[in-house]
Amino acid sequence: MVLRSSRVFAHLFGGLLAALALGAGALGLRLSQGPLSLDFMTPYVQQALAEIVPEYRVAVGGTRLIWGGFEESLDIEVTDVVARDTSGEIVATIPAAAVGLSVRALFLGTLAPTSVELRHPDAILARTADGRIALGIGAEEPDTAKNLRVEQVPGRGLIDSIVADLLGSDGTNGAAAYMTRLAITDAKLVIADAVSGKTWRAPGADITLVRDASGIMGGFDLPLEVAGAHTSVSGSGRFDAAAQRAFLNLRLTNLLPAAFGDLDPALAPLAALGVPLSGTASVEFTVANGDRRMTFDLSGGFH
Repeated sequence: MVLRSSRVFAHLFGGLLAALALGAGALGLRLSQGPLSLDFMTPYVQQALAEIVPEYRVAVGGTRLIWGGFEESLDIEVTDVVARDTSGEIVATIPAAAVGLSVRALFLGTLAPTSVELRHPDAILARTADGRIALGIGAEEPDTAKNLRVEQVPGRGLIDSIVADLLGSDGTNGAAAYMTRLAITDAKLVIADAVSGKTWRAPGADITLVRDASGIMGGFDLPLEVAGAHTSVSGSGRFDAAAQRAFLNLRLTNLLPAAFGDLDPALAPLAALGVPLSGTASVEFTVANGDRRMTFDLSGGFH
């Protein structure tokens, strides 16, 4: 019954989109005055999100249509998002998320998100004790980074589920098959390294992951706070799903060598340098065995 209601709603909403397209001028004028409430859509958006992360129960506080102007996209934004596991325990809370819907799927009777942008969340990016990289969302940081295990990274399962949709690795179809983009914007990011036990903070961090033919590509901008200095790490990356190999191109600004020298043996010679470093770096590694290759092109002094 719920599925049938969703299909009826999707058809109706598809027709509504067509009508709105015809009245785009009036809609733009209305949205220029502020968000337009779409709370009647909330149950259907919740159901669509549940198909993306079927291991969790997702609750949404409200739904609204927002527009930032002619150079911005038209977004359906959901607020006060809460994800619970099967036992009912809260695993993530997210202040707001923008959901992009497939127009093609709407006219086929399916409410299917093509993109999800998580806005202003708490997040954690961790290198765990076994060397794996894990990203978690919407939960408090652990008490200590030292010896952190992958299963201890808060909110990790939620992100893993969405990434599986992007890769198509879980064999799903239906609404989840339409997912092509995950973005995390203006996050209060904690970076935790279980090997050294160190943590850093990156307020206003942005991370984007997009499905491509070979796996996932993406970009990131991490403004770091390190020992009272402003450091930034930005760049792009690609994950080859078949080879299980990742490639990162980094741009580093005002990196303090002493703060990062114990993260990897390749960085140890830099730790004695007393000046900040800026430049580029490339990292290539295999997920299965941790085999990696790193190259640097750095210069000293503040930039």
